[in-house]
Amino acid sequence: MQVYGDGVVTEDWDWERIALVHDRLAQASDVNLDSTAEAHQRGEAVLIEAQRSATGGHIVVPMNCGQDLFDVIDIDCPQAGMDGAKRRVISATRLWIPQESRYTLTIGLEAV
Repeated sequence: MQVYGDGVVTEDWDWERIALVHDRLAQASDVNLDSTAEAHQRGEAVLIEAQRSATGGHIVVPMNCGQDLFDVIDIDCPQAGMDGAKRRVISATRLWIPQESRYTLTIGLEAV
């Protein structure tokens, strides 16, 4: 991750995951960043957001009218390697299928 500011250039790396992305490099440019510390904070924030998104996904479940955005839920699905995994709800799409008289809920997830 490279961050460019007002006379400032910094680099922040997620060394554990760098082999997964090879030569893809993210860049952020913000003229309001005028110190190395601020630029490093921006780089770390972008890396944290990328890590949360990478461990996200979505699941389809029966309708749950009490499900709210930003709830933290436990997922128990050993087949998917998610036995007791905690995820945050970032989206909820409710779908009515009239032919089957069935509601479903698709939940978008990210890491906690």
